[in-house]
Amino acid sequence: MPAAVRAPADFLVLFAGQSLNLVPEYGNVLGNPYPFWAMGGNRQYPWLASPLAVTGASWETLLTQVDANLYPLLNHAGQTIMCMCGGTADVNAAASGATIYSRMKSYADGAVANGCDYVIATTITPSSSFTVGENTARSDANTLLLANGDASFDAVVDFANDPALDDNTDVTHYFDGTHPYGPGTMRMGELMKSAIDTAITALTP
Repeated sequence: MPAAVRAPADFLVLFAGQSLNLVPEYGNVLGNPYPFWAMGGNRQYPWLASPLAVTGASWETLLTQVDANLYPLLNHAGQTIMCMCGGTADVNAAASGATIYSRMKSYADGAVANGCDYVIATTITPSSSFTVGENTARSDANTLLLANGDASFDAVVDFANDPALDDNTDVTHYFDGTHPYGPGTMRMGELMKSAIDTAITALTP
């Protein structure tokens, strides 16, 4: 017999991270019937077609808020897919690549331990705000994510090396050297859609 098709209500797709990654174009590209939540800092929002004003918090900060903000959402009756989009604030705070990776791993491991079914991480895009040393930390964190992602993440979406997103001086895709917009966020949405579709297939019996 063919595998059963899961109903949209069986899934919750949760975006966790910071403001520069949580943008409405994701929702427009994904065109997905599954319920979405976007969260960052100490605020949570159901996925809306309007812009999301989410605090640009680091993974260090978000780790202190998981009991109140993240874990309750993982009690969704169906399957939960968490997309981790962020890291820029950690780089700006001079964290090393190894530290950033460790924070992301801790966030993912905690989510899984509390009921998350599938975790998608993303690499950190470039920023004009980074010093040379900070950009090295960003690169180091991305290298660890891509090399060791399967240890804590079910998938890693490589924003940073995508041809549409690897040059933050490209004003077609970045409006201020840090924040993607327009075609840039549309491309992020396309990459995320592919990963989420794969997750839904994997979680469908």
